[in-house]
Amino acid sequence: SNMNADLGMIAHIFSDKTGTLTQNVMKFKRCACAGRVYGGDDAAPRDALAALKQLVVAPPNTGAPERDLVEIMAVCHTVVPDDGGYQAESPDEEALVRGACDLGLQFAARSPEGVEVTLDAPSGSRGANLSYEILATIPFDSTRKRMSCLVQGPDGKVRLLCKGADSIVFGLAGADGYRRYPGGKAALDLSLAQFARDGLRTLVLARRDVGGRERDAFLERWKAAETATSDRAGKRAAAAATLEKDLEIVGATAIEDKLQDGVPETIAELARADIKIWVLTGDKMETAINIGYSARLLTPDMYLVRLPAEGATAPDYGVANQLEALEAVVASAAARA
Repeated sequence: SNMNADLGMIAHIFSDKTGTLTQNVMKFKRCACAGRVYGGDDAAPRDALAALKQLVVAPPNTGAPERDLVEIMAVCHTVVPDDGGYQAESPDEEALVRGACDLGLQFAARSPEGVEVTLDAPSGSRGANLSYEILATIPFDSTRKRMSCLVQGPDGKVRLLCKGADSIVFGLAGADGYRRYPGGKAALDLSLAQFARDGLRTLVLARRDVGGRERDAFLERWKAAETATSDRAGKRAAAAATLEKDLEIVGATAIEDKLQDGVPETIAELARADIKIWVLTGDKMETAINIGYSARLLTPDMYLVRLPAEGATAPDYGVANQLEALEAVVASAAARA
């Protein structure tokens, strides 16, 4: 066979990350809410997910940011229950729904009109059934990097629930969008950075109340966009922009996607063969770097070039300075050799 000879000609490997290097089996691990981080293997009892669940299910269990966070996880999605499990468009969505179940709000049913959620009783037994009418769903895509649901909750109030990338959702926050998050954006940024360093996938969750007139005006515009025969995507985006604004930031979630067995060892062997490996990921930079080290795609003796460099702007986003620094490192190493 000539296969070995053919393999010996390979110089570059291009790969995606999710489902190739990783198992694509997501698990809700941690979250940040009301200025605190919940979850983690070394979390103190008051910061464990079990402690968060008690805050979610404890009477009157409405209006608290902890309840609002888990409510978004349980309601803002397109998951469908199926034979005791769930069918989801992405494993991230299923992980958040299952996380909400563990935290006391169990997504139970979906109909054309809305969703049913079961609230656990403080004792841990099955509690009240809560109905949410889904008035509109603004779907996620790679450009928007967020999804939103306009819902009428069990209390009769209409709210917009939103989840998405921090780089997008932060830009949609209102002037007092961090009023229920002690320490504001800076504090939440620190938690997101820690999640990223731990190799976790993050989403920011937000919401806001919507008045009757605004609801009616949006729904009319959204219906027209959905039925448009030309430029439907543009009209949907314009309609969504009228609603996805002035958001109140509730918190952030962190999801784990473990590496597949043998990935670090395989990549190390490929690198020994002088094969150059490129991996594409949509993760935050810190998450991507952490997973790169875990997978041995990056090693401590490598010089990292970041695009953009921290704090850098156009025209070259700091690349030239980083390349000059790299040249100095290479020259220094050559002088010592």
